[in-house]
Amino acid sequence: MIPVDREEVKERFLRGEIDVLICTDAAAEGLNLQTAGLLVIRDLLETRARSAGEGALFWPVLREVASLVEERGQVLAGGLPVGVLRAVAGELLFPCPVPAAGDRTAVPVPRVLARAAVDAASRLADGLKVRKSELRVDTVLARLQREIEARWRQIRQTSYSL
Repeated sequence: MIPVDREEVKERFLRGEIDVLICTDAAAEGLNLQTAGLLVIRDLLETRARSAGEGALFWPVLREVASLVEERGQVLAGGLPVGVLRAVAGELLFPCPVPAAGDRTAVPVPRVLARAAVDAASRLADGLKVRKSELRVDTVLARLQREIEARWRQIRQTSYSL
């Protein structure tokens, strides 16, 4: 292992010379896993919602996603942002190939992470102030996006504290 001056790395990151730093402290690892789960469920919901049509209700679409997860050993989550995956890939419990080029990629996600992602979406939706019978996928997707952005900021801030 090559010794690294943490302060120098931090300064290079803040100047924009380094795009992504991967944090290895325990709190950040949990945050990275949660962020990966949110990215996965966002993609799965978007895919199913497109086939359900505009204005699709959330709970039936989530049930379809959950059924798909249970039928398969893994699911393919596509359209995941490469920059975020690069930051969390080392903390995941499964191989996560991250391409060197491109903005988005598809990743085969094992059932355990997909189940956790479905549960996270369910908890997030339960926290919204909308009747279950009226909750639309687009409402949950917007909330998921805000949550992903907040987690991504936390990951980057954790990286600052090298």
